[in-house]
Amino acid sequence: MSATVRKMLPSKRNDRPEFEISLDGVVIGWLKEHPYRGDSFWGAIGIHRPTGERVDLELSKDFEGRVETLVTFWNDPMSSKQHLPQRLIDASETEVDGVG
Repeated sequence: MSATVRKMLPSKRNDRPEFEISLDGVVIGWLKEHPYRGDSFWGAIGIHRPTGERVDLELSKDFEGRVETLVTFWNDPMSSKQHLPQRLIDASETEVDGVG
């Protein structure tokens, strides 16, 4: 299962690049460029699969690495547990236990 990366159209002329990431036609998150001192960092926003909420994940210069992070987060939200508020940790654990 490989991710599809689609560049989104900017809403304003000077908007930074944004990309939509999907698996099998289902959107799993987005990447947005964050420039800093001449470098480009990519911010990942993943969808918490059990609840559908958006979660900010870490920044990185590695675009492909952020895509992989989104795929991993989609398949296992606990892989980025450090970025989850407690209520989403609880929701993730409930789904894994088969109670949800």
